[in-house]
Amino acid sequence: MGVSIGSATLVAASLAGSAFGLAVLARGAGRPWPATGALLLGAREGGEASRRLRFAALVGAIGVLFAADLAFPSAFRALAPGELVFLLAFSLPITACSLAALADLLRPLLPDAWRRAPRSVAERRALAELLEGARSEVATALRRVEDPDRVAALEALDEAVGEYERVLVDDKGETARHLRKTLDARLRGVIDMARTCLEEERRAAARALGVAPDATPEQLHAVYAALRDLYEGPGALPGTDPGRAAELRAAYERLRAQTAPAAPAASVSG
Repeated sequence: MGVSIGSATLVAASLAGSAFGLAVLARGAGRPWPATGALLLGAREGGEASRRLRFAALVGAIGVLFAADLAFPSAFRALAPGELVFLLAFSLPITACSLAALADLLRPLLPDAWRRAPRSVAERRALAELLEGARSEVATALRRVEDPDRVAALEALDEAVGEYERVLVDDKGETARHLRKTLDARLRGVIDMARTCLEEERRAAARALGVAPDATPEQLHAVYAALRDLYEGPGALPGTDPGRAAELRAAYERLRAQTAPAAPAASVSG
């Protein structure tokens, strides 16, 4: 009787341990039956999570079969080698799926902190890419905006992006935990505000030059060339304000830089 109880305990402990490990590992699988769904269909966040959970299920199944071999050695030794190989090949996927189903049944019994899904690798990667996009948008706007108020606003956005980067890296602290819940929306807000500053700068430059904000580079050049001849060179009107010529030139350069961002701004000649 002692041997039977010990054998049953060994197998039950291996089943419970493997299922418990799968239940914890499948917290972020993102399916109604997270362990079973991720094992059969893959985790929603991508291949790495699916591979990790499937590997754990396979290791758990091997552990359960190994425990069964230790608990009931005579049953396994009675099999021929071919029968044993067939049994193992047939039993492994069934045992893995059974463990996943057991893990999903046990999952509601886990403590709250263990059931809560950790931030997935895919989510972190998406936020990191969004953060880089926000940093790039702010840096681009800072290079092109000249209005002091807008520059100050963009510098504040740049500081906010740095703070959000620390929040993304830091997994501790109530403030960081609270901010992470809204980090996606905050970063998108930074991008929108940086683009708004750039658009306002563009509209102000367009008003100074007297063109539409969506004017093409050819239209910009034609308007600027005509205005420049009125304020500079031999054909300039008498008594024109030299400051106006500088204002027009600055507006033209800003508009051209925004119209063709890939090309560096160059001076207009002739």
